[in-house]
Amino acid sequence: MAKARGTFVVPRAFDHEGKRFASNVNESIAQLKGEIGNPLDAAVTFRDLIDKGIVKRDIRISGTGSVVGGSSTNVIIGDEEVLDTPPVPTGLNATGAFQNIVLDWDNKNFVGFSHAEIWSATSNNFANRSFVGQTTANVFNHQVGTNQTRYYWIRFVNTQDTPGPFNSTTGTSASTALINTADINDGAISSVKILDGAILNAKIGTAAIDSAKIADAAITSAKIADANITNAKIADATITNAKISDLNATKINAGQLDSARINVDTLNVKHFDNVSTDIKSHTGAFVPLLRYGSAIRGSGGNTTYTGSNASFVPVTITQVRNNASYSVVLSAVLGNVNGGKVQYSLNNSTWITASGGEANIYWSAGTYRGYTYTYQGQITNMTTSQSTVYWRVYFSGTYNHTHMQLHVTMDNTT
Repeated sequence: MAKARGTFVVPRAFDHEGKRFASNVNESIAQLKGEIGNPLDAAVTFRDLIDKGIVKRDIRISGTGSVVGGSSTNVIIGDEEVLDTPPVPTGLNATGAFQNIVLDWDNKNFVGFSHAEIWSATSNNFANRSFVGQTTANVFNHQVGTNQTRYYWIRFVNTQDTPGPFNSTTGTSASTALINTADINDGAISSVKILDGAILNAKIGTAAIDSAKIADAAITSAKIADANITNAKIADATITNAKISDLNATKINAGQLDSARINVDTLNVKHFDNVSTDIKSHTGAFVPLLRYGSAIRGSGGNTTYTGSNASFVPVTITQVRNNASYSVVLSAVLGNVNGGKVQYSLNNSTWITASGGEANIYWSAGTYRGYTYTYQGQITNMTTSQSTVYWRVYFSGTYNHTHMQLHVTMDNTT
């Protein structure tokens, strides 16, 4: 394109210095405009770039198709029109059918429309949305199955693949249908009747069936709640967690009920058979119901034992259950004694005075006499590593006797 001439005539009134300056300016302008010298040294204007299609003015097209910025002096690289971001869609509506949800919205009204994007979620949570499809129309069909609820958002995209804003951050919802009381009559939906139908592998959820008749049917894994079934016959059936009211024990005439099936606070048993039995202890082992032990010192009464601070007639009872009760009898021929005690220990080291009897055996009669002492109590606080109880008669003071017997009976059933 030819450059418009832009030099000027040097005024005659200029002095010699001014004329030389003006001549140099004229020459430089002519060079930039390509009027003189090498054309490669000429300047290029934005209009030159626009005319050659290298750049374009920043002119935008609005949503209504009108030109915005037509008088703009700004330029941008490229020769393609710059389209506005698509507008916000309006009028989104969702309608649920049997298995599909149909969406529709207002017609798009902007230049450069390419398509509409459809996004969906199972809850009204904008962050959980996912892309489900796109269309150039203003309707969309989404197949989701029966008894389903979906939330939807849409946005427009222009021909330069620039998406616009979503219609809203709040979803538009719809639900598909659930048929739970309809009847099928000869293949057509009617009023609660299924006539002469062959239904294979059917599932009826939470249905109320009145006066039903099922002839020669094989029903697998069926559940009948609160049903009144008269003269029913169930052959070779596996019934799980069954509840039968008014069950008479005479109806159970075979097999055995194990201990896991009988768990009651009070069990009324009239007779025990002639069997040997035991009981489970706190250690997990099975122990006898009753345990007994005894010891005798000075048999015949021919020897006299005197002194102080000593223990006698030790008895060791094994296989004892925690909380077992005890009955202890001490018979002895004693003279003057003091500080006498019947004691037990769970470790043969720490001793406890037996309860339910004389805690301090003391006599100062000056002669030998026969005495009997009884004790009753309960063993507690045994650990899972303890099952033995040690017994003794101990005098912390003077002892003086000729004969002594200690008898211990322990009941594991308490």
